[in-house]
Amino acid sequence: MEESHAVSRDSRFELLRILAMLAILVCHFVAFMPWELEQESGWRGSFFITIDQFFGQIGVCFFFTISGFFLVKKSFRWQRIAKTVSQVFLYSATLLLLSFVLHAVKPGSMGEPLQ
Repeated sequence: MEESHAVSRDSRFELLRILAMLAILVCHFVAFMPWELEQESGWRGSFFITIDQFFGQIGVCFFFTISGFFLVKKSFRWQRIAKTVSQVFLYSATLLLLSFVLHAVKPGSMGEPLQ
């Protein structure tokens, strides 16, 4: 019987990495949607500014640190780079399409297009 030397990923790190991705998405959602959430007065505006700054910075730091930790012991392969680039393109195109759809909707208007 052969022993496997493959190191499996810890699901806790994967969950933290997924949460970091969601934090980055929330940051971009608040920053780039045309709803002017950061322009609200009082605590609401401060809340959305905090989300924009804190979630984005912390999310990026966690995501790249965990991703680098998993990649540090792997050998270099061009296929891995091609796969990553194609995934980034696919997700970027999907999010671009989603942003076009969401841009046409104003909160509280029950889905009526912006004028």
